[in-house]
Amino acid sequence: MRVTIVARHPVPEDLRAYGEQKLRRLERHGNVLEATLTLDHEPRRLPAASAELVVHLHHVRLTSRVEGATLREVVDRVTDRSDRQVLRRKERVTTHKGKVGADGVGPASGAGPR
Repeated sequence: MRVTIVARHPVPEDLRAYGEQKLRRLERHGNVLEATLTLDHEPRRLPAASAELVVHLHHVRLTSRVEGATLREVVDRVTDRSDRQVLRRKERVTTHKGKVGADGVGPASGAGPR
């Protein structure tokens, strides 16, 4: 999985590492190709921090936007939201397609043509 973190304003390096660590959690689903996290922090604005996460699956693009008080908070909330979106997509594909795998490409494990 390719991870990209874009900051509209300078952010500390430890926050970038934290964001990348949280995005690596999406790899457990197996069908995530790319994740792009955009961070924005303006102390003069309320709420001060915002984040947008775009996750590319097989022929699908999922987007989540979150605003909050701190950058660490929005990173947590946006990754949780995207994690739920990926799970819902995975369940929907397997439920509607029956024998097609969660990635939408091949047959599910143990299910072959009859």
